[in-house]
Amino acid sequence: MLENTRRMAGTTATETTRARPPRRATRSASDPPASTVRRGSRRSTRTRSATPGTVGGGRGAATKRRRTLALVIAAVIVLVGIGASISPYRDYRQTQARLAAKEQQVATLQSQTDELANQAHRLQSDAYVEALARKELNLGRPGEEVFVVKNLPETTPASSAQEAPRQAGPLERLVTAIRGLF
Repeated sequence: MLENTRRMAGTTATETTRARPPRRATRSASDPPASTVRRGSRRSTRTRSATPGTVGGGRGAATKRRRTLALVIAAVIVLVGIGASISPYRDYRQTQARLAAKEQQVATLQSQTDELANQAHRLQSDAYVEALARKELNLGRPGEEVFVVKNLPETTPASSAQEAPRQAGPLERLVTAIRGLF
């Protein structure tokens, strides 16, 4: 055997295949008939039935089973793919919603910052500070007398006449009633 190994070490792949012993050409009594043996196939061999349409189905049934199995496997793969992509999509949508809320919050804070910057700029003016002191703190200039009148209505009679509630007309009442239905 050592001698065969040394001899095969210097040979090519085609030469090594020639070194194998030949297949047996004779049949034993336990071997199936030559017409039912399929050489070169790994599947178990079956004898074909003499009449078509008998139980077992032959080649067509096996092909149909393989096709059905392939469709089932493909459907399972698609369903698993869809199931795996739902969670990241939901997370993406939630992140987008949080981002929109934060952007709205940033816009609100920016407008507040701008308003405070305007107020700080106005407070640099002496005229604005004086008007604010007169209105909020009831202060006056030296030599002025300040009178505070309490219990006055906030609106004047001329403006209250303009703000009187107006009665809704028939068309407005109809539109309001229809909106109330929905």
